Amino acid sequence: MAVTTSISWTGSTWNPWQGCTKVSPGCANCYAETLLDHRYHRVRWGKGNPRLKTKTWRDPIKWNASQPKGHRVFVASLADIFDAEVDPAWLGEVLDLMAKCQNLRFLVLTKRVEEAAKRLPTLVAARGGWTNFSHLWLGCTAENQAMWDLRVPILMGIPGVAKTFVSVEPQLGPIDPVPLGLKPGWIIVGGESGRHHRDLLPDWPIPLRNFAACNGIPFFFKQWGGVRPKEQGKLLQGIEWCQTPQP
Repeated sequence: MAVTTSISWTGSTWNPWQGCTKVSPGCANCYAETLLDHRYHRVRWGKGNPRLKTKTWRDPIKWNASQPKGHRVFVASLADIFDAEVDPAWLGEVLDLMAKCQNLRFLVLTKRVEEAAKRLPTLVAARGGWTNFSHLWLGCTAENQAMWDLRVPILMGIPGVAKTFVSVEPQLGPIDPVPLGLKPGWIIVGGESGRHHRDLLPDWPIPLRNFAACNGIPFFFKQWGGVRPKEQGKLLQGIEWCQTPQP
């Protein structure tokens, strides 16, 4: 797989638009806000501010023709496609383009999984149903126990999704996934980076890693974090965990 991004669990990132609003504790030190709002002043973060449509809409068309089948594309690393501030027509356009790019695997990650549950099945049905979107993997962010308990059941309750995943990034506290017993198709864990990063304690990722191992769930440990993303490495108990789901 040709890699065109620094995000280690995907092959490429695609941002059809930029901008968002903070909705949970994991958003506090949002890297996208720091980059696009505070540094480059390209788009203002927050409710009521317009989102900026980008010039990268045709990138997936190029990747679909040039990359190996199964090339992973992380959708909206600088936004959230289920953001209520976004023109609803834009989401339809994104899904139309995805339907044309069957060689790719689109990884859609959201903190607004309740909006995904409300809107996605209807939009997909209008475009031929889930058989046309078997290459769409839907994920939610769950940075602490409260977000895991709230969001994962909603994610796992959306009918028809081919592959689900949970991103525990940044992990802000211990999480015990056992009581819910829900088994997403992939678990990604990582610590926060940046000047104001919050520490990932050594024992926090272990229950998630053990739960994944006991249930045959691929487990990906991205980093411990720090001021710089790679400064503390990515070994968890001496092992590098880079498991990914099979297409």
